[in-house]
Amino acid sequence: MYGESLTDNSSSMPYVVGRRQFLRGLFPGANVNSEGPSRLEEVIEGEDTQILNTHIDRREALGRIGTGLATFATTSKILSGQAEAQGRPRGLAGSSASLAKQIRMFKQDDLSMLYDKDLQSNSFYRKDKRLVVVDRSTSHYYVEDVEFGNAITRPYVSLFLQRLSQQYYNQFKDRLKVTSLSRSYEDQVRLRRRNGNATLPERSPHVRGAGIDISYASMNSRQKQWMRNILVDLERANLLEATEERRQPTFHVMVFKNYHRYVQRRLGMNNRNFAIYYERMTGGRIY
Repeated sequence: MYGESLTDNSSSMPYVVGRRQFLRGLFPGANVNSEGPSRLEEVIEGEDTQILNTHIDRREALGRIGTGLATFATTSKILSGQAEAQGRPRGLAGSSASLAKQIRMFKQDDLSMLYDKDLQSNSFYRKDKRLVVVDRSTSHYYVEDVEFGNAITRPYVSLFLQRLSQQYYNQFKDRLKVTSLSRSYEDQVRLRRRNGNATLPERSPHVRGAGIDISYASMNSRQKQWMRNILVDLERANLLEATEERRQPTFHVMVFKNYHRYVQRRLGMNNRNFAIYYERMTGGRIY
């Protein structure tokens, strides 16, 4: 139904607006190339259908489309920047349900809180390979604004970062910027003293070693949308819980322990070979 550009052969002929050009003009941040109609596209398609079944001029056609879009924009709060077409998907918006799920996963994944002593090099977690050191700079990502002793995480979070950053680099020839990994209980208490938005240590996946923050401050719209799509897909597969933060330009992610099983299935490896691969990639072990 949609053309790729505006057509106006005659003022008495049906006037159909090119979908992509029209959407880009109204909503520059919208993902107008995605497959399947969005709610926004349904509004335009509905108006186009009515226009095609009648003979009205260009001005009235645009008026009908404009009325439909204005109604939709009001009801879905597009004008305030909260719509999926103009920014973060609803799955990344953050909610009490998302927080509740993260807290449930603390117990399911057997994640105890980490303290200063647990992040030290001679701790049980480090010796038992339940926590691993993350390289601070690679060809695909780099760690910034993270205290030297805190570039530590669960092995499956390290695996997630390596795979995601490799895919991102292959797509954009650019590196991911990591701004937070594990924090100790004491770190989180100190953070709350200077940042009122920081959550309680008991609620933070960073304090459980399963959290990672990836900055989108320098990403362009294509890079940011790519990240959104990946995170939403993995969230729907119950492999992580993600939030696109607004106060700080980061994707906050809690990776679930079953992520490594997902990777094993993708690679088609048996348990023995995957355990070798896992330790070689992360320095940790499956537990």
